[in-house]
Order: sequence, then structure tokens, then C-alpha cells
Amino acid sequence: MNAIGVDFDNTIIDYSHVFYDLALTKGLISSNINRNKASIKNFIVNNYGNEKWTKLQGEVYGEEIHRAKPFEGVKETFREIKKRGYMIKIVSHRTKFPYLGKRYDLHKAAKQWIKENDFLSDENIGITDKDIFFETGMESKIKKINELNFKLFVDDLIHILESIESNTIKVLFGSNAKEKSQVENIYCIDSWTNLLKII
Repeated sequence: MNAIGVDFDNTIIDYSHVFYDLALTKGLISSNINRNKASIKNFIVNNYGNEKWTKLQGEVYGEEIHRAKPFEGVKETFREIKKRGYMIKIVSHRTKFPYLGKRYDLHKAAKQWIKENDFLSDENIGITDKDIFFETGMESKIKKINELNFKLFVDDLIHILESIESNTIKVLFGSNAKEKSQVENIYCIDSWTNLLKII
């Protein structure tokens, strides 16, 4: 188990300002709303319905993904993980195409973002194309995580972590991670640098 597994969406890649800017441009939110994804989603779903949110999410994850940034500290943490002798693999779940709206290859868009943000070219990170797995459903994602037998897996979704095998160290990532998890065997981090204290 010399590999560390990491989710992609909302774990490596930070979409928060993209959701906010696009929703504001489309008139779906007001400028005084909290800029985090959960607040934006709740407002849109409550005021316009789930269909509007699903369409917006497809745009952000597809043709607008180039505007998203890596979370602060993620690259530095990946370099330190490699220095400690671990491989890093990305396992994420995203549909091939959006459920609604323009037909856009979401897997291709994500891989292009990974490449453009130098995760592949940085030898001190050590991720290759073979280390990236995009699964089309949550069940296949969980199966892939278990197959790869990680020492540790990082995700922003609590139910993914609760579903993977117990011999993997589970880490919940996000600004409100501690509020989400009351489960004893799940670590919670609100920044990437905090992961190094667990490994």
C-alpha cells in the first residue's frame, strides 16, 4: 500500500469562484450570497429547481473548467508525499457527458485541466496518465478505490469514505469537513498542508 488516492472535483480543483461568477452572470444569484458551492447550489435549487443547478454544474465541469484553480497547497503537498515515497493516484466520479445542456466531454475536460495545471509535467509530483481514473458512477468509483488498495484516500464526500474498505485511512477534505463528519475513523482537514500530519 505505497499509494495515496485523491478525489478530483472539489478536492484537487477549486471551482468556488467559477460557480459564483457564472451563476451571477446568469442572474441566478445575487452578489451578496456566500461564495461556497453548497450555498450557491442551495439557493439555485430552492429558487429555480434542480434542473437549473444541474445545467450550471455541467457548464462549470466542462467548458468553464479552465477558469478553476488548484486548491492552495495541493501541489506542494503532492511533492512532499512523493518525497516520502508514495505514489499519487486520482480516482474521481464524473459522468462522461452532462445530464443537461451542451454535450461536452467531461472526462477529456478534466484531464486537460490536470495537464494544463502542470500536475503531469512536474516530476516532483509524479502523476502520469495511468494514475488517473474517472469512473462514471459512485459504485464504480468505490470499487476502483478498493481495487487499488490505497494506504490513504482523500475525498470531499463523506459517503464515499464511509463506503471504502476499513484498512484504508480515510480523510475528509473541505472548509467545513469537521461539521460533516462525526465518524471516529475519518480524519478531517480544511487545508492540504494538514494532510502531511496524518501520513
